[in-house]
Amino acid sequence: MLDLNAHRSSPVGPPPRTGAQPTRGTGTSTAEQSFRSRFRTTSNTPRASPVSSTDKMSDGDPLGPGPYPSPLKCGQGDADCDPWIPAPKAKDCSAPPAKKLFFSSAGVEREYNGPDVCPACIGDTTLFDTVASMLFHAKENSVVRIAIAGWYQAEPMLSAIRFAVECKKCTVYMVAPPAISGEPQWFQMKADWPHTKAIDSLLGPRIVHWTGNGAGISSNISHNKFATFSQLDSAYSHATNVVVQQSNNWIGGLDPLSPGALGNDTHRPNDMLIVRNNPNIYRAYRDFFGALWASANKTPHPVFVGSSYRQKSDAIQAFFFGNGAGIISDPDPRLSLIQSVLPDTAIVHVAMGTWTNSGHGNDVYDALQTLRSNGGQVYCLMNPSEGKVDLKKADISHASSHTHSKYMLIEGRWINEHGRAGFNRYVVAGSYNFQSPGMADALIQVRNDPMTYFAYLDNWYGLCFNSWSPYKFPCGGGEGEGGGQYP
Repeated sequence: MLDLNAHRSSPVGPPPRTGAQPTRGTGTSTAEQSFRSRFRTTSNTPRASPVSSTDKMSDGDPLGPGPYPSPLKCGQGDADCDPWIPAPKAKDCSAPPAKKLFFSSAGVEREYNGPDVCPACIGDTTLFDTVASMLFHAKENSVVRIAIAGWYQAEPMLSAIRFAVECKKCTVYMVAPPAISGEPQWFQMKADWPHTKAIDSLLGPRIVHWTGNGAGISSNISHNKFATFSQLDSAYSHATNVVVQQSNNWIGGLDPLSPGALGNDTHRPNDMLIVRNNPNIYRAYRDFFGALWASANKTPHPVFVGSSYRQKSDAIQAFFFGNGAGIISDPDPRLSLIQSVLPDTAIVHVAMGTWTNSGHGNDVYDALQTLRSNGGQVYCLMNPSEGKVDLKKADISHASSHTHSKYMLIEGRWINEHGRAGFNRYVVAGSYNFQSPGMADALIQVRNDPMTYFAYLDNWYGLCFNSWSPYKFPCGGGEGEGGGQYP
């Protein structure tokens, strides 16, 4: 039996709980249900308010314009943009109550879903509802940017975006999945779906569909799952410079607005990091979005260099990935941390949706195997349908999980610039799997924020106790024990 208590005497923070992750409320409020019923999508959905030739991507943005081009190409008299059909004022623009968020002292909030196994129901929409609540409570005339890889589940997102545009007069930009005429894959939207038509009509020139070969950032898909808010309203203490980084797509169960589409991100574990009042992280994501937009439009843009937005001393850092000529792809900070930690001090927990046995995925595997052989503790959860590496061969404790998360937790000692060994704890989470950076992706790294670290560790143990087919079962116990909820 593995002794997982050996690391619990670490010098920072309380010991992790080994029980299942507490379930957060996922119900929809009566007020929000009432709101959604008033905003049912129709075939004659009105378009957004008129757009002037001076409208810029940075309207209302406290940081001002970035170096990347405005997504709007509209000039006075442009047949595609002017005149616009004004949207009628909504009968009731009272926002539903805001979902409560709990930020750490570092300005970081963590959210997880607790999916059920009902194939015919929508699943756990906790992460959807969090973003929707922030859209309902965006500050008037503020700027919202959304980049999402897959979108089947129209509600609650469509109603929330409509509220932000029509009631809050927000400027909402979106890099959406490709819109196609045939049968869509998970990263595509069918052009004749009602919610595809509705969002295209609502946002007009402020939405672009990824073409699938936007070579500026990536010759593959935009795998991103993030949103940025220039400012929220009083329900969220007027927070500014807010970034929401998810592991989940907007894909759920059966949805009448996307007939024939079945998704499962509400039926498998996912996670979300929210960073507020952080101009550096916000600026990096804002400009990455601008590069994605230009890439989708196949227009020239400055080469995006993610490292230019980071300082080594920053406790919260963002990393960006792609394989196109329009980006200097960052190194994966998870691999860098594994390779640089003092091995016999390291404790690593991984929850990974996809883990390839070639390229970057194999590099991470080799690094963890080396760490393990030199005294490090490594515990992994991996989705067996998308995990190709042989962790048993590497003698790494692991269990199979239907997780879709892509996070790593690591604690230990690293040699600092003064040649001294300092203890640190890191959480790295986002949309980037353990695979080569062929897709456009992003990660957030949080250092020495105990509230964030131990919340993620709680989530990891909750997933672990609902795992199956273990090898040296990482939650405690021997092989074949402690799991089996999902055969």
